[in-house]
Amino acid sequence: MKTKAIFLGLFLLFSISAFAQVKVHVGATTTGQMNFVLDKGLKSDPRYVQTNDVKFAPIGLAFGVDLTDNFGLQLESIYSIQGAYYQVVDIYETVQGYRDFEANYIHLPMLFKFMSASADRARFNFMIGPQLSFLTSGSERLQYDASQYYIPEGVTPPEGAEPVPGEDYYDVPATDGEIVLFTTEEEIVREFKEAEFQIAASMGFDIDIARNLSISTQLRMNYAISDFRNEDFIQYMQDKKYDELYERRSSLLVGVQIGVNYVFGGTRFFTR
Repeated sequence: MKTKAIFLGLFLLFSISAFAQVKVHVGATTTGQMNFVLDKGLKSDPRYVQTNDVKFAPIGLAFGVDLTDNFGLQLESIYSIQGAYYQVVDIYETVQGYRDFEANYIHLPMLFKFMSASADRARFNFMIGPQLSFLTSGSERLQYDASQYYIPEGVTPPEGAEPVPGEDYYDVPATDGEIVLFTTEEEIVREFKEAEFQIAASMGFDIDIARNLSISTQLRMNYAISDFRNEDFIQYMQDKKYDELYERRSSLLVGVQIGVNYVFGGTRFFTR
């Protein structure tokens, strides 16, 4: 009986000790980010030159559990404004218009968090894990002026384009104002997937600023493993021989995230 009591006491002691290391935190984040579209078709088309502008994931919520000093789990919900902007250039490399696509998502990453075991005020961490992304809105817009353009081999020239005799480029008329692509009754297949699987990763620092408050600074990255457009849409456009090269299109998102967290039971620096 005495032996059982000793074992029970040791079990409770170790359980309490282990539980004391667990830290639960909730917080809010905001992110400035750049979206790189990985599309061989657009890259090989001399009409399009991608420029990178900063967009935002204006608000995110985070819930995390540090199970030990070295390891934890973090679940986030992030509203993300994404997209890419292309200049449309003619054979003289003069900018004549733009192609702009925007796709906004709710990201739900589940991250495995590896961190420094120290009780320093600032501690390094690395996170990686799967992410489900749900589309909230998406559009692709195009506008350009009349000029002479190179048209890649295998691409159907835009309506009204005429080949220049003895040359490898075309006289192309201007678009009728801004065109929202893939919205006509004929184009019945939705372009963007409504949900997709991605890989999310980040590295940065947790910095304790008060007994129950910490801030986080992270370099974030999301990579879409598959094409973020529907397979049916791609096949439809390839069969139609639409006026561009249809290759796999994925995206790489890189950004800087700042967050504020409330830590239940106290931050590590102020409670050790």
